[in-house]
Amino acid sequence: MMPGTIVEKNIEMQLAGSENTEATLKTTASNGLADSTVDDESGTFDNDEFTQEILRAIREVFGADDAREEAPDAPPEDRLYHVKHNTTKHFRVCRWRGARVPRWKDLELEYSVELQSVELRIGDLIVVVVSGQADAVAEIAEIRAVDDGRHVLRVFWFLDRDSVLPKLDDIERTEFPTEFAYVKAAYTQVILWTTTRTLLDDLFKAKVLPNRILCYRDDGTLFLRPHTAPEVRWTQNRCAGGKTG
Repeated sequence: MMPGTIVEKNIEMQLAGSENTEATLKTTASNGLADSTVDDESGTFDNDEFTQEILRAIREVFGADDAREEAPDAPPEDRLYHVKHNTTKHFRVCRWRGARVPRWKDLELEYSVELQSVELRIGDLIVVVVSGQADAVAEIAEIRAVDDGRHVLRVFWFLDRDSVLPKLDDIERTEFPTEFAYVKAAYTQVILWTTTRTLLDDLFKAKVLPNRILCYRDDGTLFLRPHTAPEVRWTQNRCAGGKTG
């Protein structure tokens, strides 16, 4: 399947292997920033440490100006759900304040959805359009149907090797060989299904570090864990785990 099969916005595809380290990192950070700067229905702010670590990485590598860039606010009709504690198995899917949608647990769970004649399924790797930013890579963990016909996806994000490597210790760097360009992160969010640009092909999937999940420590350092490790099993249990609001 050629890129651009699924297009919501006319944004040039900018994801081409590890050459787009800066763009990919900035995109992932912007997604996290959107959740950390908007008030939810309980009046508290979601300011997770993993998002802040990504922003710190941008400051160190690309300068403070890039770090201050924030994702544009989504239109009110698109601001539906966000995820608190989104780097742990205790994550909680919440509605944005003012969003007239059911609670997450009350949404119908689906295992596939069609978008412009392309079937999206749980477990698929997708390219996600981010307005004004480079595209990002994600894995579909859940598909939920909103009453008005829209669908929302809970996804896990992927980070590129060049941005991750400086944050790993010497031993763990050896676990991320140069033939792999991306790694799945224990970092989940909810997006609209129409932000999907295309499915990723097997050629790209071969660039993903197998059987490893990227996690973080409170001091800002990152670390890799086997995908079967107890602390990251929640990233493999699709359609399970977490609380809703």
